[in-house]
Amino acid sequence: MLRRIIFRCFLVGLAVVLLVTGGFVITCVMVTSTPAVYTEASDLHDVEDGKRRFEQTLVRLAGVCLTPGQISDLRRKEDAEDLFSPEEWVALMDDVGHGLKRTTQTIRQDDLNAWMAQELSVLPGGDLQDPRFIFSEGRMTLAARMPMKGFSIVWGIEMTPIVTPDRLELEIQDLRAGHLPLPVDRIAQLLADTSDVKHGRVSFDVHSTPPRLCFDWDPELRLRIVDVVVTDHAIELTVEAIDQADEMADAVVSR
Repeated sequence: MLRRIIFRCFLVGLAVVLLVTGGFVITCVMVTSTPAVYTEASDLHDVEDGKRRFEQTLVRLAGVCLTPGQISDLRRKEDAEDLFSPEEWVALMDDVGHGLKRTTQTIRQDDLNAWMAQELSVLPGGDLQDPRFIFSEGRMTLAARMPMKGFSIVWGIEMTPIVTPDRLELEIQDLRAGHLPLPVDRIAQLLADTSDVKHGRVSFDVHSTPPRLCFDWDPELRLRIVDVVVTDHAIELTVEAIDQADEMADAVVSR
């Protein structure tokens, strides 16, 4: 009888050990495995051309807030030849010189990632490397790799952009370490309590469901985003200039 009880206890203990070990192994595999979408986004071709196309798009977006005098000065900038060919720069300045106060531009996923591969291969802080954006219908994911001893972990945050008159809000839909989903609400609260993003023009709204990362418009930039459309492998941005009349009207309303 005693032997039977001991044997049963042994079997139960063995089953528990196997379950814990199996769960640990599965968790490790999920955490350390690289998501296919990150691998695809990292497979870049024609990096120089993609980087240049992205920079051209940035110039067109920023052009809505430039004065005629600033555009004239830009036309004569000699260091622009380091980034663009003379023909490309003339065409860019012609586009900007139309004096539009609003423009809609499409940024391709590969072009943005090509620029990041060369200009932002390590995120601020130094722990996360090789950041990549993945655009899908209505959502965008920022993923980056954290090197460890003998392996690496790809961290990903999936967001839905929402534009308001005062700021850009990013709804945090999903957080993952490799393929392992993480508790969004709990981690957002932890970040809001411990990070510096709650200061200045960047803040966490942990009371929303899901939590939101908020970016207030900076009037010194003289432009704001008025619409964001995310499609597969691309994002469409509409920006407009902020003039003093708008700022004065906003100030009167706020009073």
